[in-house]
Amino acid sequence: MNVKGRISDKGIAVNVNGKEYYIDYPEKVWKKYPDKLKAILLDNISYLTTMHLPLMFGKKEINYETAKPFFESFFYKMMINNIPFASDADSVSSIEKIKHYMNTEYHFMDKNIKVPEHKEYRQKYNEQATVNFSFGKDSLLSYAVCREIGLNPILVYVNDEDTAIENEYKAKSMKKFYKEFKTKVNRIDSSVQLLHDFKYFKIPRTEWGYGHLITEFSLEILPFAHYNKTKYIVFGNEKSCNDTYYNNDNIKSFPVYDQTHEWMKQMELMAKTMTNNKVHVMSVLEPINEIAVVKILHTRYKEIGKYQMSCFPDDNPSGKENAWCQCCSKCARIFVLMKANNIDPKTVGFTKNMFDREFMHAFPIFQRSEAMVGYDKAGTGKEEQKFAFYLAYKNRAKGYLIDKFKELYLEEMREKADELHKKFFSVYDSITMPKEIKEKVVSIYKEELKT
Repeated sequence: MNVKGRISDKGIAVNVNGKEYYIDYPEKVWKKYPDKLKAILLDNISYLTTMHLPLMFGKKEINYETAKPFFESFFYKMMINNIPFASDADSVSSIEKIKHYMNTEYHFMDKNIKVPEHKEYRQKYNEQATVNFSFGKDSLLSYAVCREIGLNPILVYVNDEDTAIENEYKAKSMKKFYKEFKTKVNRIDSSVQLLHDFKYFKIPRTEWGYGHLITEFSLEILPFAHYNKTKYIVFGNEKSCNDTYYNNDNIKSFPVYDQTHEWMKQMELMAKTMTNNKVHVMSVLEPINEIAVVKILHTRYKEIGKYQMSCFPDDNPSGKENAWCQCCSKCARIFVLMKANNIDPKTVGFTKNMFDREFMHAFPIFQRSEAMVGYDKAGTGKEEQKFAFYLAYKNRAKGYLIDKFKELYLEEMREKADELHKKFFSVYDSITMPKEIKEKVVSIYKEELKT
């Protein structure tokens, strides 16, 4: 496998075996980014977006016509921690995949690593946040909270070429969102995400390549942070992103390692290194669980919550008719979390009762199936989902699956209700937010969750 990289007038182009993929920025943003930092970004993104390909295609080596990346050791740690879950999701041996990765030869044409210089970073940075934005519940709540505490958020959406239907829905939402909140959603247009997509390569379903998307975004957003002189880059990684389990090889596994708070500190080190310690990476959702995210978004910030889109409509035929396919585990999870908080799923566009029997395959507490996205397939969120069903039952939700829940789990949940309520609706400590920001954010959450 051969990889080349070049800096274009619009951004970065990565060439894999003669096929070129792009990351394009608004002209004014890219033009303002320093040339030396562009070169470092090129080396690191060329490597980061392709380092999984030997594992995906069973290759033993890959050649780069770029310099050795400055953050190679960071990416190595990220990849090692992603392999156990990706292997488990693909039903292959994680031991063999780790061996494959460690035995793969990564060759670089230029052994001289480019090191960041910081003549450009003498200016003062603003108390503002650049928010990685997607219209999902986490990015919407991140925007809402940053807006309330005065961080004047700048939103950046990665417009992935492989999600044409999703992009169409979101383009309409961007116009409405701007009209209502006078907040523009800035775009990075990208086809590099195709390199992660098994459907694009016409190979069997696999998790390879999806384990470092957030890390890619953290680097891709840097030109926006530089252009706007924003002090913070914000991701919507809630407490459950730290969840782990032991896979079939008895190896500790992270369903979303590059969204863990531990890894966010590593992304912050990369950002600080690239910006002379000016830019911090954090999550304002770090102290709360997913069920609490849904509650706060749709009670305190209803006018923002109604824009929520959390499905992958390009992956399902029904996605052409509705932004929610209403057949995958992501839709199922959001549906029950809304019902648990007594929020009508119709407010965000659901048209079906996902407690009907036909949707049992989408809930991991009932069965594991191909309809499940990675996190749900791992099963780490089962306890939260059972508790969400319990709350939905108490809110008098109806359907075959509510009856099924009563049959299988009602007594267990009744006995543990107080304990689980405390667990899932508490406000936890944070390691990524600076003290002054954390105090403001935690105050909001405690007010809403009455803790």
